[in-house]
Amino acid sequence: MENFTSNYDALQAAAERATKGNWINVGAWVENERDDLKDICDCRPNGNEDDEQALLDAAYIALANPDTILRLLREWRTAREATSQHPTQASVAANQLCLCGTVLAHTHHHCATPVMWRMYEESNAFRNTTAAARDILTERHRQIQHEGLTPDRDDGYTEAELPRAAAAYVLSACGFSNAVTLDFWPWITDWWKPTTPRRNLVKAAALILAEIERIDRDPGDESHHDHLNGGSL
Repeated sequence: MENFTSNYDALQAAAERATKGNWINVGAWVENERDDLKDICDCRPNGNEDDEQALLDAAYIALANPDTILRLLREWRTAREATSQHPTQASVAANQLCLCGTVLAHTHHHCATPVMWRMYEESNAFRNTTAAARDILTERHRQIQHEGLTPDRDDGYTEAELPRAAAAYVLSACGFSNAVTLDFWPWITDWWKPTTPRRNLVKAAALILAEIERIDRDPGDESHHDHLNGGSL
């Protein structure tokens, strides 16, 4: 990063010392439109008027005029300062931060930002995390983002809808027909999407996770275990 910054600093210093004005290219010449077409440079090698590359070079130099360079540098510095103060999607990806600004390992129980599951998708996120565990957490994220099973919505499922849906997928994974599984399914059949046994079990586990999270958010829960601090039942 230091090398990039020093290059930007050098570019800014050079642009500030260069001739100001609106540079235009006239053939292979670069001229200053603001100063009665004062010559900036001649891109012709050995005065060759027909050199095609000279025309291309002149067009590029005219576009890379000091005013444009300084404006682009100002925009870059402003964007860099904003990124350093407020995490963005890019900084989340690069630095493994949640959008709330803290490391992804925190529990998010008191964070208004939706949980970022990216860390679970990486095989080295936790030493003992298996592909199955990562798939379950990724599926939970998919259910939130694409199926609308947000925490607010889940909080309304107080009639065992989530574990019943999980049970339906488990039974499907065990080979039971829809005649059995749909007795447990709490929602419309359009939402019932069984596939392979493994995929069904992943969906079931994610739904069980959603139910546990719902219980942990319930202020009226009477299990008296330390939900928010990761305590055991």
